[in-house]
Amino acid sequence: MSLLKISKNLSLMEENIKETFVVDASIVLAFLLQEKNDQANKILKKYRDEEIHLISPMLLKFEVGNSLRTAILRKRISQIKAEALYNAFLELDIVEEKIDHIKVLKLALSNFLIVKVVRLYNLVRTYFIKKS
Repeated sequence: MSLLKISKNLSLMEENIKETFVVDASIVLAFLLQEKNDQANKILKKYRDEEIHLISPMLLKFEVGNSLRTAILRKRISQIKAEALYNAFLELDIVEEKIDHIKVLKLALSNFLIVKVVRLYNLVRTYFIKKS
């Protein structure tokens, strides 16, 4: 294979590489509930435009659902609106990554960290090590 061909292939690969972000429920909910959160709106817009990839812990669907339920109970939104928002969320089809919860707990205990922070950190680290 010629050096020119290799160079062209590398250029094509670079164009197809997308940034990957780990999202949690706060980002998704800010977007769905149209809260004034520029970061959330920017991330989800880029995702919908297929400019970036999103991954999340496997609990994201439960966290979003529970938050929408709470919004109904606090009379912030109706049940019909919550169902529409949840369907819109599911249509985003954000990739869920499996987490080793025992490893997360051990890391949290050994570093005096909050488990949720470690869970997200470990997800990011695991994802990028796996992809390398």
